[in-house]
Amino acid sequence: MKNEYESSFININENEIKEKLEAIGAKLIKPKKLQKRIIFKNNTTDESRSWVRLRDEGDKITLTLKQVLDSASIHGTKEIEIIVNNFNKTAELLKNSGLYQENYQ
Repeated sequence: MKNEYESSFININENEIKEKLEAIGAKLIKPKKLQKRIIFKNNTTDESRSWVRLRDEGDKITLTLKQVLDSASIHGTKEIEIIVNNFNKTAELLKNSGLYQENYQ
């Protein structure tokens, strides 16, 4: 499994940052799109702190196993991700494999 790294930026002015980036020639490659995502778990994943995420980003659909091994470490979250080609059929497959849908966003 590979490491997952995430960061958060708080108290920033989004428009100001966009203007500064545009001023130095930056171009927006991937505009914001509506995403769909479903989190699946089974009865044992709460103890192992792992879950499966199915996400439709508009231009690609990914299926990801996420596992938190150490929440205090920057290297503590691992993931395996693959690209799938059908959101609804993949969700159906996961439900029929015994996983339950924890949430849909």
